[in-house]
Amino acid sequence: DEDVIHGNGWTIGSTLHITIVRHGSVPSSPYERSVPMGVAPSFEVDIGSQFDIQPGDRVTVTDGVHTKQHTVTHLSMTGSDEVADTISGIATPGATVATWSYSLPKLTFASADPAGHWTAEYAGVHDLIPGLTMGVRESDDDGDGTQIKVTLPVAAGSDVDGDGVPDAVDDCPWSVNPTQYDGDGDGTGAVCDDVDRLWGADRYGTASAVAQTAFQTADVVLIALGTNFPDALVAAAAGGSIGGPVLLTGATALPADTVAELKRLTPSTAYIVGGTAVIGPAVEQQVRTLVPTVKRLAGPDRYGTAAAVSSTIFPTANTAYVALGEDFPDALVAAAVAGRLGVPVLLTRRDGAPQATIDEVVRLAPDDIYIVGGTAAVSETVATQLAPYGTVHRLAGPDRYATAAVVAEHGFMMSDHVFLAYGGNFPDALVAAAAGGHLTGPVLLVTHDVIPVPTREQLDRLTPEHSWVIGGRAVIGDGVFDALP
Repeated sequence: DEDVIHGNGWTIGSTLHITIVRHGSVPSSPYERSVPMGVAPSFEVDIGSQFDIQPGDRVTVTDGVHTKQHTVTHLSMTGSDEVADTISGIATPGATVATWSYSLPKLTFASADPAGHWTAEYAGVHDLIPGLTMGVRESDDDGDGTQIKVTLPVAAGSDVDGDGVPDAVDDCPWSVNPTQYDGDGDGTGAVCDDVDRLWGADRYGTASAVAQTAFQTADVVLIALGTNFPDALVAAAAGGSIGGPVLLTGATALPADTVAELKRLTPSTAYIVGGTAVIGPAVEQQVRTLVPTVKRLAGPDRYGTAAAVSSTIFPTANTAYVALGEDFPDALVAAAVAGRLGVPVLLTRRDGAPQATIDEVVRLAPDDIYIVGGTAAVSETVATQLAPYGTVHRLAGPDRYATAAVVAEHGFMMSDHVFLAYGGNFPDALVAAAAGGHLTGPVLLVTHDVIPVPTREQLDRLTPEHSWVIGGRAVIGDGVFDALP
């Protein structure tokens, strides 16, 4: 079982202090945790392996003004019948118990009899299979209560998802996850975890971790420079469209993580994005030893390279996104929605569209052109230049976090996947954009310590099944990770 503390009715924006005291133990050795509240009055904190909550333990939650206490009950799941699609357990006699599968977060309710026994029926609602993770919650009248997370037992040697990993040791028994990547180390692989980290020792390792989670197979990969953003920005939209990840490289050699990922995916084609002055011939030679067909997409500058990617990957497109080529935030959030729609991202200067961009817009002849970013990023002069070639729209907010939220609302009416990236730097977010386009999920931006209000509003609107934080704790802190629903 995995232990979870949850509650409702707390002050939005407050910081909660949680204390758990072991039943019968001295108060000098409690478990303590601080939790920042978001824009909803409820919270849920996975204690995981940090503290083994037991019946009789006293949980105290305070925001400095209000204090609530809850005594942990004997809540448990004691059995499952995958054939009949039922689970059963013990709770407080007469209690209403909410249960759900983490792959189908639809609540099913059961009542505990006078002896505390309960049974939840899933026949006709959900097919319960070995390895499926179930949630069980018992709440008091205030909405506070005990919650557990239980994995249905699996038979020895079985492999339900056929990924070559036996269910008994598979961290995602019902989802293909041959790499067994588990970024937050909670025992549930990132492929099926509701909240996880995708990260590596450096930007190249993080790109590999994102690819492992979002791309179980890929016939095409795109390789871009890891120390600058322009080429990777446009590669991300292309990758999302054609179902290929963006992997990062140094200028003169492929990093070990990128080599390992190319060997895992065994693509038939690799696109190197950028000229030889950006990614040297030695890298191309390395790639040719790993991939049968290698093509280089490049122009005389970042704007020409963006046009070259567009003309190669997108023979036609009824929509084009245009973003500032001198900075990364707006173009990377545009890349996720562009990848989902199968259309390109083109780059522009702040005060004028380069000829390469105009020429590509003329070739595409799109119905709609979306400029991403406010007039401080992309001036009205650019909009005027593009207006003869399609209906020009602008997607913008007062800052990069709000612009990312506007793009998400524009491009994703709903989504099971959301990628949370650091808004102050580019490497991690770039590779997430290709994954977002592939899995139909937006990239939203956060700071190291805070989920900005526009980002939180989009999380509340989308209610994704999977939220992936891109980068380690040095990039995005535990405060952000723990505050995710």
